[in-house]
Amino acid sequence: MSEAHKPLKFVQPPNEGGGDASHNEAAINEQMAQHLQLLNSQLVLYARDFRRLVDDQQRKDDELRAVKHQLDQANEQLKDMERQSAKLQRKRDQSKPDISVIGQSKSLTHILKLCQRVAVSQTTVLITGETGTGKELTARFIHQHSNRHDKPFIAINCGALPESLMESELFGHAKGAFTGADSDKTGLVELAAGGTLMLDEIGELPLTLQVKLLRVLEERTFRKVGSGVEVDADVRVIAATNRDLKQEVAEGRFRADLMYRLNVFPIELPPLRQRRDDIPLLVEHFLSERPMQYNGEVTVSMPALLALKQHDWPGNIRELRNVLERAALLCDAGVIEMDMLGPDFAPDSNNPTSDPLAPPATNHDPEARMSTTGTKSVLAQQERSMIEAALEQSNWNKAAAARLLGISWDNLRYRIKKYKIKKPTGQ
Repeated sequence: MSEAHKPLKFVQPPNEGGGDASHNEAAINEQMAQHLQLLNSQLVLYARDFRRLVDDQQRKDDELRAVKHQLDQANEQLKDMERQSAKLQRKRDQSKPDISVIGQSKSLTHILKLCQRVAVSQTTVLITGETGTGKELTARFIHQHSNRHDKPFIAINCGALPESLMESELFGHAKGAFTGADSDKTGLVELAAGGTLMLDEIGELPLTLQVKLLRVLEERTFRKVGSGVEVDADVRVIAATNRDLKQEVAEGRFRADLMYRLNVFPIELPPLRQRRDDIPLLVEHFLSERPMQYNGEVTVSMPALLALKQHDWPGNIRELRNVLERAALLCDAGVIEMDMLGPDFAPDSNNPTSDPLAPPATNHDPEARMSTTGTKSVLAQQERSMIEAALEQSNWNKAAAARLLGISWDNLRYRIKKYKIKKPTGQ
């Protein structure tokens, strides 16, 4: 303990022989002065120590307040980032189109059930069908209903790029891999990480790239062009083609092992001529799109709709959309008529079915009259089925059904009476 911190003690001076009392008092005063001086020194030290403790505590309080302020700022920044992230996610969700497949035919319903069944898995899908049947739309439908729906969906046409660029486009390349490779490039397989990669027209993929694609499907890894580093391929592959891959394998243009690896879950899309009952729904859907609304609301007349249903549609749904877009541009009165559908629908004297509602021509040939009568009967059946379909679609609201068919309410009522169409019980 320091001298200043020692406890103070008063010492009675010895009284030798009854000395002078004044002398003793002076000695006591001197001793008290010394003790007061020592006490003052001790108080100074105590005050200094107390001040140091107060300063230390103040500094610690300041540090705590500074740390708390930094934490508050960090929490505010985190909340701002969370709000911005939620806002961006909402924008992404709003920008993503709602993939809906139009139609109620049995064949399409079966296809959609298959798509929903395979969507929840990671299985590779091979979509086949004629050009224009909606293979990419089907692939997007599968992606939207999968657990990868919030990740990228990237589609590439395998026949759109030359072989020299296709490998770099798919797998990317390292800097200096070839002339002109001034920097690293990320390929589509890597860009689609966590999501879905659609390889359209897979039958046109060069044989040299088929081997590398097979490695992606089997090993889930790939290498960039000019790099020896293995990169993980966390991607689901959906392939599509309008070719017969078995025939391509037989002719040596496609690898058999790749075909079997792609053909794990095949889905074959029917052509439009095999789902004619969906044509009225498709017509209504396409005419409601913005590009077709140049002249306001557009509908299709009954003769034109019957002609659309009877057409073979070699270009399938894509051809139907193009025909409607052209007709909508030519439509001034809001109703698409037969003459607006294009040359493929022009009346032909050798084809009595080209004008569905035209009266049969006078003909004295019994066989010709029989043929005309048969055609009229078929057309009547088609017209009846279309009216019933429109009524069912509109929940038997005759005004809505008339708008759907592009005819007046009186015209629809006349045809309902003509064909003796009655609302089924229970509807």
